[in-house]
Amino acid sequence: AVWAAFEGAKSLQGRIGGDPTLFPRDQYTWHLCFPQGWVWWIPQVSWADAPQRNLDRAYRRLLREGRLPDRAELEALGCPRHERLSLGLVVRSDRDDLGVARDPDEAFAEARRRMPLLDSLLEGATLVPDLGPQGPWMQRKNLRGHAREVVGDGWLAVGDAAFFVDPLISPGLTGGTATAWQAAHHLATALDGRVTAAELDGYQTFTRRLHQALELDNQLVYHSFDHPELVALVQRFQEVAARAHFLAGAAEYGAADTNVWGVLDADYAERAAHLHGLLASRARELDARVPVREQRAADHAETVRLVRGLLGDHLAANVHLTPYVRSSP
Repeated sequence: AVWAAFEGAKSLQGRIGGDPTLFPRDQYTWHLCFPQGWVWWIPQVSWADAPQRNLDRAYRRLLREGRLPDRAELEALGCPRHERLSLGLVVRSDRDDLGVARDPDEAFAEARRRMPLLDSLLEGATLVPDLGPQGPWMQRKNLRGHAREVVGDGWLAVGDAAFFVDPLISPGLTGGTATAWQAAHHLATALDGRVTAAELDGYQTFTRRLHQALELDNQLVYHSFDHPELVALVQRFQEVAARAHFLAGAAEYGAADTNVWGVLDADYAERAAHLHGLLASRARELDARVPVREQRAADHAETVRLVRGLLGDHLAANVHLTPYVRSSP
């Protein structure tokens, strides 16, 4: 991944579909997806340039009222905002024909050439030169991985200390909260005696399962980038599992509740494994015949048909969990 900060970028309002009154385009993180990976688009607001005296007034108000002021209130307190855009380019290592690992500047220039929307949004924007010690571009290679052991005599690892998954769909939040809950549960049962690795074996088993499930979920999303309809089908498939759990009437988590956005549900896990096998095999076959940058939507028509056949009945039976969809696939 390579990323930088820009000033003067254009607004997404009116350029992306949907009702802007429900989803204001400039208040959310956006993903611009393409077969090789994705671009993050994160509007940022800072008041760091405001006079310290004015910031102190805002802090005192926060402490007094116990709520964060909105933009208008901060401006009224003499704290003008400064807007920037964080923009990052994340590319699959097996499809890095942009050269991200070799030259971030050229890779980003090539991404702009291939994506007219990205290029038009950045027209007139300027690159912030002093983002960090590395210069305008920050770069990180693959950080995915997991600890060999997540429990030991008197300790256990939680969240990113246990495993780190590609941040495409924010799995760190899921993994952090889930492992924290399970850690508390297992520690509570062991507090009467010595906390040994053997007594925490159930926590290690849970953590391994969750890591594998979140990795699989991420891979499904990456494979879906080959075609817009695949994106829609995979997103619906994942959302059905999540909503089925959260709308099931469980007001609070129980001690045995390990259903994290539905990814550990046995039926979902089985369907997800079949779906991943289909998407991965189809992608390998096509990549061997046609370079990724030369692939067109029509090249993926058969994959779309197969995925619709695999998921169609399941999505149709659960269309009530995706109310924004008016018809089954």
